Amino acid sequence: MSSLSCAQDLWDSENRFRAYLGGFWPEVNSTIAIYGDDLMPIPPIDVEDVLGVPSSKGAAWGGINWKISKRNALEFEYFNLNRNGGISDTFSPPLEVGDGFIESGEINTFYDTSVLRLTYGFSILSSKRMDLQLKAGIHLAKLEAGLQVLGGICTPNTVPSAPPGCPSLQSDTQSEDVTAPLPHLGASFSYAFSETWGVRLTAIGFAIEFDSIEGSILELDADVTWKPWKRVA
Repeated sequence: MSSLSCAQDLWDSENRFRAYLGGFWPEVNSTIAIYGDDLMPIPPIDVEDVLGVPSSKGAAWGGINWKISKRNALEFEYFNLNRNGGISDTFSPPLEVGDGFIESGEINTFYDTSVLRLTYGFSILSSKRMDLQLKAGIHLAKLEAGLQVLGGICTPNTVPSAPPGCPSLQSDTQSEDVTAPLPHLGASFSYAFSETWGVRLTAIGFAIEFDSIEGSILELDADVTWKPWKRVA
């Protein structure tokens, strides 16, 4: 079964488009800080431990791969992760959000992430059995986060304007969103053991630092593929 004649043909001119759908269950650790105009910035709030947003949730993921030629390919991917949580408590010390202090009450939180990813791949080594690609592309990431609060809130317009003793039954909504294009680079290696079995290793990463925004992502994937039929894997 190890001969080339029995291996998958990784370049199949009759099957150049692939559509795929799946899911994943990430374990997320995140923080949020929404700054106002009057108060000094303070350390971010832990979204999972303090605000009651679940750290793990299933999310859909899918995409389309177009093998343009033996050495050129385009891949479009999409995933969306929306998380919501709520908590009722007395907060000590009070939480600072925007231009207000939350001393007690109910907080409902949403934290949503959507990513579109377009990647070009060029095969520097390609045969029936193996394919080694260099990759470059762009993420379009949309992040939305917000809080809806009902309870004891101090603001510059209340008396007192700072804890303790914030007026009860005040309400406030604070939210922020950002959409940013983020470039990425990477590589992948595919190997077919037989007509039905193969593996693929992928590494993609990027780093950004702009004004007060900075971050990085390193994605490492190891996939086992099973192809029981010509058009289904």
